[in-house]
Amino acid sequence: MGRSDLNDMLRAGNTECVALCDIDRSQIEKTQDGIAKTYEQKADLQTQDFRQVLDRNDIDAVIVATPDHWHALPTVETCKAGKDVYVKKPLAITVWEGRQMVNAARKYDRVVQMGTQQRSGAQYLAAKEYIDSGKLGRVDWYVAGPILTGKEKHRTCLTDLHLKVWTTTCGWGLLRNVRSMKTTFISVSAGTGITQVV
Repeated sequence: MGRSDLNDMLRAGNTECVALCDIDRSQIEKTQDGIAKTYEQKADLQTQDFRQVLDRNDIDAVIVATPDHWHALPTVETCKAGKDVYVKKPLAITVWEGRQMVNAARKYDRVVQMGTQQRSGAQYLAAKEYIDSGKLGRVDWYVAGPILTGKEKHRTCLTDLHLKVWTTTCGWGLLRNVRSMKTTFISVSAGTGITQVV
């Protein structure tokens, strides 16, 4: 998802990608190849340690597109470093983490934007309108989850991971993201009569 957000920002223009950071080196290489081909840009810094990104004076803003359990720390540290932040949803795992992120944004006078495109994306609004129209009849519940085709490739990337960084906080993985998507859809669908989420 971070690659998609980066592409959106580069496509908008007036943006230069000067650093790429991921604990998986193969993801850095994949992203660098893509931005070189599409935007003729090369990130000067390619690292597995986000603190090296924060040390740079030529960076104005950072995209935090880490797994959910890693949203808070990079956001707070990025604010401390005097940079603005775009962070993926969910904002945090706990209320305390979220409060620390808000406090840091205020204390260091930074702009922090959380990505909640599922509240404004045309396809979600169209789905809500369709449900509201009654064309589906009464909707009491829906099932949300990852769509697996059975053709997914198994990928082992442990040799490319910076495991010390990855294991510093506990992981939540796909289940957490699916739960946040369900919650977002429920809030968009408020008033539609949906009473149960599976």
